[in-house]
Amino acid sequence: MPSLLTGEQVLNALFSQTQFRVGYDEREVDDLLDRAVSALRHHEAGRPVADALLVSSEVAAVRFTQTKWRRGYDQTEVDAFLENLVWSLQQHESGGVEG
Repeated sequence: MPSLLTGEQVLNALFSQTQFRVGYDEREVDDLLDRAVSALRHHEAGRPVADALLVSSEVAAVRFTQTKWRRGYDQTEVDAFLENLVWSLQQHESGGVEG
């Protein structure tokens, strides 16, 4: 079972970097994670779910640009983290977590 992520955990997430092998564009991943931090902090503060800046379905549908000749983030690590993020957001969205 996944663990419930906090905004602080997302803020401090680190991924292995790739170069000369396929990875995800770092800026795109970082931008999504910035939105996730805001959304989780929103939920943690007990604010209305409808006002969150990011929802689980958006994270589940995201597709990042792949890199090869420039640095990127390890795809397997990012994908696993995003699965946990989707689950965490779903818990908040369903009312399974109290602010």
